[in-house]
Amino acid sequence: MSYGREVEHELAKWASYCDDLSRHAEAAARTFELEQRLIYEEIIAAVIDKQPLCIFIDGQAGTGKTYLIQTICDKI
Repeated sequence: MSYGREVEHELAKWASYCDDLSRHAEAAARTFELEQRLIYEEIIAAVIDKQPLCIFIDGQAGTGKTYLIQTICDKI
């Protein structure tokens, strides 16, 4: 698969951290509330299945949106 140079650079930059990031994501996901867990699982399933997904994560301050998004990024 051919990615743009910026994507290739980022993939190379984070490649040596894959195992650590995955472990961190799995540990963080175990702490999710039900709604966070459902969103996480839907996004990760779409990535694994290479399916398009358009999703908007919304909520009040302090509900864990940033934590969820960081965990998704770590897993991916």
